[in-house]
Amino acid sequence: MAAEEGDPAAQNALAILDATGRGVLRDPEAALALFRRAATNGYALAQLNLAVAFEDGRLMPRDPLRAYIWYSIAARLAPDQTLRDKAAQGRDRLMQKISLRSKRQVSLRDPGPRAAEVPTKD
Repeated sequence: MAAEEGDPAAQNALAILDATGRGVLRDPEAALALFRRAATNGYALAQLNLAVAFEDGRLMPRDPLRAYIWYSIAARLAPDQTLRDKAAQGRDRLMQKISLRSKRQVSLRDPGPRAAEVPTKD
C-alpha cells in the first residue's frame, strides 16, 4: 500500500478516511499520525489538514497554537497559490484569536515540529 511505503499523498488520503470513517472504522489517532507523517514529509495539503484538525479539535483537543504553526508552515511552503492563500487565511484568523503572549510562549511550550521535520521549500 502506497501510504505504508511513505507516499505522503496516499497518507493524507488514508488519514481523511480514518478521520471521517468513510469506508473504514473511524480512527482519530491513526488519522492524526498519518496527517503528521505526510505533513512532515512536506505534503502541503496534509499540513493544511493538520492545522484544521488542531484548530477544530475533531481528532484531538483543540490546540490553536499548533494550528497556527501548521497554517504558517503551509502558507510559506505550499507549492500552489490556492493552498498558500487558504493556509494564510487560517493563520490570520487564528492570529486574531491568540494573544501575543501565547504566540511568544509557543516556542517555550512546544516549538512545533522539530527542525528536521519541517520541510523546506526548494
